[in-house]
Amino acid sequence: MKETDRKTMFLSNMDQILNFPIGSIFFFSNHPDFPIETVVEMLETAYKKILMTYDYVAGRLKSDQEGRPGIDCNSAGAGFVVASSDLSLEELGDLTSSNLEYQKLAITHFEGSHVNDQPLLNLQITSFKCGAFSLGFSFNHMIFDGIGYKIFLEKLASLARNQPLCLSPLSNRQLLSARSPPQPTFSHPELFRLKIFPHKIIPTNGLFDWTQEMRENFM
Repeated sequence: MKETDRKTMFLSNMDQILNFPIGSIFFFSNHPDFPIETVVEMLETAYKKILMTYDYVAGRLKSDQEGRPGIDCNSAGAGFVVASSDLSLEELGDLTSSNLEYQKLAITHFEGSHVNDQPLLNLQITSFKCGAFSLGFSFNHMIFDGIGYKIFLEKLASLARNQPLCLSPLSNRQLLSARSPPQPTFSHPELFRLKIFPHKIIPTNGLFDWTQEMRENFM
């Protein structure tokens, strides 16, 4: 991909608690107008284009001198994998049910790469012997929420159809930054420090008894 202007994207406190991978897999049946070679070419071209607009998606997670994480928009790129399977969609069974084997259809990390150099977004295209294919996306949840991910997929599809993007993403997370110093305007009982539980809990019939001491510490 082409390099974009290097910068560091701020991550809010809400973004930081989402530092874990998430993903989804989409299955497509065989279509004579879209052989796997055509699908790969279309998506690879669209993928490179969208990373120019979503420059932070092609960056890497990095902490500053104070240990606060942010995204280094360094044009390092995103993961793009083409794979094949000896199975057909029919042999996969019910595609709507949960199956741990489906994890093989969406790469989450690259072996041999340093943890700080793992892509924030990966796309895996897997072709099946029946002519069908799947698109497996995995990404760090900090770069997308549900709506943001939906919009990203819609824009990727538009670029694959050679259609222009009508809107650019808003990547200014400073809008969600906490005030410094904090200025609470109402009480936050959920942040009260609780007394430590007693260490000894005796199970009873698969549950445990709440002693008077435990009730006093918790209630």
